[in-house]
Amino acid sequence: MTPVDEAALAQVIRRARRNKYADVCPALVRRIAERELAIRGRPKDAIKTTRRKLHQVGAAYWRGTEPSETRYVEWLESLTSAAVRGPASLREACQAIMASHASTAERLPLLDTFYQRTLAPIAPVSSVLDLGCGLNPLAAPWMPLAPSATYHAYDVYGGLIGFLGQALPHLELEAHVGCEDVLAEPPNAHAELALLLKVLPLVEQLWGEPGELIMRIRAPHVLVSFPVTSLGGQRRGMRDHYAQGFEKMADTQGWAWEAHIFETELAYLVHKS
Repeated sequence: MTPVDEAALAQVIRRARRNKYADVCPALVRRIAERELAIRGRPKDAIKTTRRKLHQVGAAYWRGTEPSETRYVEWLESLTSAAVRGPASLREACQAIMASHASTAERLPLLDTFYQRTLAPIAPVSSVLDLGCGLNPLAAPWMPLAPSATYHAYDVYGGLIGFLGQALPHLELEAHVGCEDVLAEPPNAHAELALLLKVLPLVEQLWGEPGELIMRIRAPHVLVSFPVTSLGGQRRGMRDHYAQGFEKMADTQGWAWEAHIFETELAYLVHKS
């Protein structure tokens, strides 16, 4: 990539992070801005395309507007009071919060079967590494986890990560959270299972080869999933497209895998070793 002018890059980053993108991981904004400025040349054009890609990475998935600090406080208060009332109330509170994000909202009807079916070969799971997690860590009560399991949650929204760091202990999990550009540079944390739920299409679209990312993740088992409809509800052959591409890649890498087809999601449990 051609080196970019640092002053121009600083301008693009500053303008791109305004308003609803102020909470996004700085490393992600810089990486996208640097690439866009090298491609577009003019800061004005790079600002526009950087914000567009930030929308694709995260903002498009929030129902309504991105959560504010006030909303995170409300969510935490809801979980805290629900935990006192018992497991059933806690699950209801988790479901209500997960409905705020398109990815987890689509999975709500599947919660009773999705994790039990896909993770059965490796249950109970003692540690999880959830990359590009969104609100998915709140689905932990439906996962076949070992008692006092460790949960590593990473996303690009700082406020979200702060909320999850306080929320996961209510689910009796040892929480390790981070706001990092993990889809470009996976964390050093090791876990029995990594979750890459509906994020590989973004990796392929914005950064390159998803197989390289999976290889670098420090987990012997990886649960990968793909959407079968667009955010607008259109199918457009997405299931077959993702199935053909992923299975070819997994076979080339020599990984063992099991496929699981659900109404709204296509999932693979990958065994790297």
